[in-house]
Formats: sequence, C-alpha cells, structure tokens
Amino acid sequence: MPKRKGMALWARSMFQSLKRRREFDQIQSFCMFIGYPRSGHTIVGALLDAHPDIILSTGGLAAHLVERGYLPMQIYSILIDRSQYLAASGVDRGGYFYNVQNQWQGRYRELKVIGDKFGADGLRIGENDRLWSRLQHLAGGRVRFLHVVRNPYDIISSMRKRRNMSLEQRADLFFGKAEQATRSITRVGAQAVLEVRHESFVMDVRGELNRICSFLGVQTTADYLNDCAAIVYSSPSQSRFSSQWTPELIASVAERMQAFDFLDGYRYGE
Repeated sequence: MPKRKGMALWARSMFQSLKRRREFDQIQSFCMFIGYPRSGHTIVGALLDAHPDIILSTGGLAAHLVERGYLPMQIYSILIDRSQYLAASGVDRGGYFYNVQNQWQGRYRELKVIGDKFGADGLRIGENDRLWSRLQHLAGGRVRFLHVVRNPYDIISSMRKRRNMSLEQRADLFFGKAEQATRSITRVGAQAVLEVRHESFVMDVRGELNRICSFLGVQTTADYLNDCAAIVYSSPSQSRFSSQWTPELIASVAERMQAFDFLDGYRYGE
C-alpha cells in the first residue's frame, strides 16, 4: 500500500483495473527490458506497443509499482494509461517520435502481452531478490526479457547525459551495466531472455520484429511489419566515429568486451 501522497494513484488504478479485469484474462506474458543507455531499446519498445495484442509502456513504472505493493491488475491498468497518454500526446520516446501510422499504439485488440521497456529495471534484478520475487507474480510468472545490445563503442560515444564525463569514464559506466546484465540474465534464466542486436534490428526490422513477437507469443501481419519498418532509419547510427577515440582506449574496450559473450563480434572499425 503506498503512502498518502500515492493514494490517488492507488485508488484510480484499482477502479480502472476492476473495469478492465476481464480484459486481463488473456495476458500471456509480461515483457521487460534489460538494456543500456543509448542502446536502441526505445525504438523496439515503441514498435511492440504498435502491435494490436501488446501494450508496451515506458517510464520505469513497472518495478516502481511492484516494489510498492501494487496488485498485478493495478500495474496493468497504469501501464495501459501510460501507453494511451504517450500515443495521444505525441510525446517523444527517448528524443525521437516513433508514431506508427495505422497501428495500435495506446490501444489493443486482445491484450496478450503487457510490459515496460525501461532497461534499467531489468539491470536491477540481478541485485534485488525481493524485486524479482515480486515480479514473478505478474502474468502468472511468465515474465520475458528483451536484452537489447548495441556496439559498445557507439553506446559509450552516445551517452549524451554524461557529456561531462570522459570516454574512459563512460566506458567504465557501460561495463558496470554489462556486469549487471550478466547477473540479471543468470537470475531470471537464459530461456526467459531474448537477445536483440540493435544493428540487426535496424537492418531487418520485419524479421527481427517477427522473431521478438514469436518469443512473446503473438503473431504478426504484413501490414504491422511494413508500417513499423517504414519509420526506422535504413541503417544504424555509428556515433563512435564522431568521438575522439585513442588507440589505447579502443584496445582497452576491445579487451574488456571479451568477458561478455553477448558482445562477441563487435569491433570499433566495423
């Protein structure tokens, strides 16, 4: 139960969830992200939210609500409201507008998957036993994770909120999060996690979206895939080439990447 200042949200979410409770019967899984700043998970979440059977909100609400003792149906209702707000207001997601024409952002036909794309919540699970235990009550324990990975050199270069930090400091921050991701994946089990490479997603939106939706248990249509692909850039941004990388730092990052299987194959020059 929240403190007094949160009572209005508690009461409203309870009222809304009771109105929608029959719509929650078809939920098959709860989707969360394990991600890093500037990794590209925002576009993945926005396009999934456009699916007719998925509500994928943003804003880091899910874990916050779970920790404060909200019931699953209250959490579902709040995430629906958040998705509807983003769709109706045209608010940008992560600095970009990802409105998919002719599709279902903020709405749903049959709610089979619901979740929150805030990647930091997924990183916390490796250190927070209580959070993971409580999350398992969502969707009958069918919690699924998308681990969105991008070339580390691009992530490190693109940490715009960390402009006052050197590339070396940003690299330390990134690899700290990579260690968190490893612990979280170990905690939830590899079978509950699907790795999504940002570069592969951008280059093959239709194929990757179809693979993700299959993992989550929903089907796709050609119209949905085509409409989503229409708003994605034709090639991934390579922001690493706009930063001043020294040969020593390039080599250091390459060496540190070897500790993480999910970073295998990434290079500075490719």
